Amino acid sequence: MPAAVILLVDDTPLNNEILRIGLGQNGYQTLTALSAEAARDLLKESLPDLILLDILMPKVNGFEFCAELKADPRTRDIPVIFMSALHETVDKVRGFSVGGVDYVTKPFDMDEVQVRVKTHLTLYQQRLEIERLYAQASELAALHERQRIARDLHDSLSQSLFSINSIAEALPRILTKSPDRAVKYATQLAGITRSAQAEMRALLLELRPEALTGSDLADSLVQLTGIFAANSSLQVRHDLMSGIPLTAEQKTVFYRVAQEAFNNIARHAQAHFVRISLRKLPQGAELVIRDDGRGFDPDSVPGGHFGLRIMQERAESIAAVLTITTQPGAGTTVRMTL
Repeated sequence: MPAAVILLVDDTPLNNEILRIGLGQNGYQTLTALSAEAARDLLKESLPDLILLDILMPKVNGFEFCAELKADPRTRDIPVIFMSALHETVDKVRGFSVGGVDYVTKPFDMDEVQVRVKTHLTLYQQRLEIERLYAQASELAALHERQRIARDLHDSLSQSLFSINSIAEALPRILTKSPDRAVKYATQLAGITRSAQAEMRALLLELRPEALTGSDLADSLVQLTGIFAANSSLQVRHDLMSGIPLTAEQKTVFYRVAQEAFNNIARHAQAHFVRISLRKLPQGAELVIRDDGRGFDPDSVPGGHFGLRIMQERAESIAAVLTITTQPGAGTTVRMTL
């Protein structure tokens, strides 16, 4: 790992020299500037890992320069340690308020400076690593989501397209021999086509979130229930209020929770009937999904099973309350209230 680079900003050359020698003994590289203006020029060329900043400097003082650094996206994350003869609490508070991470009082003790520098460099590197891992995890999650959508697209539409093609090829022959059968096949073809279109619209909602957030939530849920009904033998009834004022994030959460609930019903519930309702509340909205399936014992379900944890986390992200009421043989009710 390359040596950390520390920028020393002090209008007293002797202070910079003492710090340069002391920090160099611990393997750090240093850059020195006698003013905020000189430091600005250095920062245009390269960014250090940490800045040791004097306060009492001419023209631009340390407080002002730190505030300037924190306002610039290029430099705002670089840790700044103030070093000053100002020792009043009010000065230290001001230093922290403008973005400093620490405050060393002059005359400084080199051992103390070394410890503080090492501590904040470690914290800075750990934060960068966390951000890198988060970005990597987000990228992997996005990749997995794209792969899931691709599988859904293949699984849900391949059979439909095959059936549409087969019926379309057979229709001309059947029409000349048996017009009644041709009408029956044409009706079947229209139904399969409608189902495929509904599935495509649902996948587009996942591929293009703006298509979901830019639409009325009730309309999006109608599409979702239509797809669910078309791909199962379940009876689906809906009572969905239109025009409920929700943010884009809230719409997305309501839709995803409903989607996960329907997926659970399809996989586990063995239900015959499902009802979904959406109504406006004084301060938000309420979504309720009920099925007449076999239900389950909540105490016997692992925390991550049935997507319950994901649903709960989604609800919490918009400060909504998610409750699941169920028992074996008595169906399940999913209710989310905002």
